[in-house]
Parts: sequence; structure tokens; C-alpha cells
Amino acid sequence: ADGQLNVTMVRPTDFKPFCESIERMDLVDDPRFSTHKARADNLDELLAIVRKRVGEMKTAVLAERLTKVGIMNMKVNSYEEFLQEEQVAATGIISWLAQPGLDRLVPIPNILGLPKFESGTRRAYAPRLGEDTRDILKEIGFAADAIEDLLKRKVVGAPD
Repeated sequence: ADGQLNVTMVRPTDFKPFCESIERMDLVDDPRFSTHKARADNLDELLAIVRKRVGEMKTAVLAERLTKVGIMNMKVNSYEEFLQEEQVAATGIISWLAQPGLDRLVPIPNILGLPKFESGTRRAYAPRLGEDTRDILKEIGFAADAIEDLLKRKVVGAPD
């Protein structure tokens, strides 16, 4: 009802404690779901029932119940929540970088095996749209007044 939960059930015997956790013990004796094969054969029907019930439950409540009966589960984070995780900070997998034209830091994933990204270094710099327009046009032979004319007519763009 208030988020998402990843649930992993790997053994056929996980079904009964799962049903206990979602308070749907009727599913255990339902012929459509009473065996592992029956559940596989009727998966779409089962998922429709389970998704509706799980959608009515609070994430924390369901997670606590599943954990108590030994079913693997974990809350699925939004991107914002992921970036605030203690483990993300502790592992340094994200660098927060200053970028031209932005008034806030931007989260950039670090690449395994390479040095971490650091603000102000060439590796961590994302050029602004059109940043090199003038230089490129000059390099291929355009005169300064022709370049300014193209910019004025918005044929090409460059940051102010």
C-alpha cells in the first residue's frame, strides 16, 4: 500500500508461510494453488489474487511477517532512497559532482576498477550543450562574424 517489496520464494514449502503472512490461508487448500505444479499452471490467477492482497498491506508490516517466517524480502528503494542508503555512502559507489550550469550536485556512479570521480577533474566534467560550438566552427573555417550570425539566427546553439 505504501511502497514495493521484493519477495523471493525458492522452495515449494514457502507457499504456506507466505499465505500466512498475507492472511490468505484459503489459497493453501485451493485446488488451483495447492501444489507447486498447480500454482505454476495457474500463475496468472494466483498473482492477481496475491498482488491485490499485498497491495492492501503496509510494506513494513508485510516485510516483518515474511522475515519472521523465513521468506527472503527487502523493501525496493526509489532512486532517492537508494542514494541515501548508508551502504551507498560507505562503499563510495556514488560521487556527488558539481557541474557547470547546475546549482546542485549530481549523483554519478563510479566505475569499478577506475578512480572515483571528483568534481573539477576532466573525467568528471559533463560539457554543456553547445559548449564547443564556436571552437568547432572556427576550426572548420567559419569566420567569427559568420559564427555569430549562425548563433543569432539559432542555426546552432551555444551557452551564453
